[in-house]
Amino acid sequence: GCMSSKSINLIITDPRAVANKYKVCPGDPVVLTGYDGIDYSWGANPPDATLPTGRSANPVTAHPEETTIYTMRGYGESGCYAERTLKVDVIPLPVGEISCSPTYVDVDNPVLSLKDISQYGVSSHWDLSDGTVSDARSFSHKFNDVSGQNVEIRLTSFNEVGCSDTASMIVPIDLLSVWVPNGFSPDGDGSNDNFFF
Repeated sequence: GCMSSKSINLIITDPRAVANKYKVCPGDPVVLTGYDGIDYSWGANPPDATLPTGRSANPVTAHPEETTIYTMRGYGESGCYAERTLKVDVIPLPVGEISCSPTYVDVDNPVLSLKDISQYGVSSHWDLSDGTVSDARSFSHKFNDVSGQNVEIRLTSFNEVGCSDTASMIVPIDLLSVWVPNGFSPDGDGSNDNFFF
């Protein structure tokens, strides 16, 4: 019934990989950090030329131009490693574009319908030349002062992570008026012989 025992201590390498941001605009910096390992190396799919190579215990910074899956190797004391992956989504920059109807300011009905139709835009900020500001995606606005030649519209459109693009347009004020005579004398004397607008 005699017995003896021995014990061994197993060190499990179970690293973690994290990023400071998981959604960015093209070229924005992303800090990649490994935990619970001795040091770390990183790879990327698709390849990311901005990603540092080699092993390091320090965080690394990448600047992805497209959505990328980063693979970290976390090394233990014996040189063994475990791999972990994380995905960083690259959100396209918005392309600012304004829809305006009508394409001129009518002095009799000086109302414009404005809409942010920017590709990849999800939120908006408008600045109009009469001092009006708005954060609506689309709205109608009446210009009270139509004494000038035109009005200016400026749009800043943002994507889902806050990167922006701007668009602006100059909209002419239509000062056209129509005069219609209430009579004419077609007697061939050269005066008021024709009826016209």
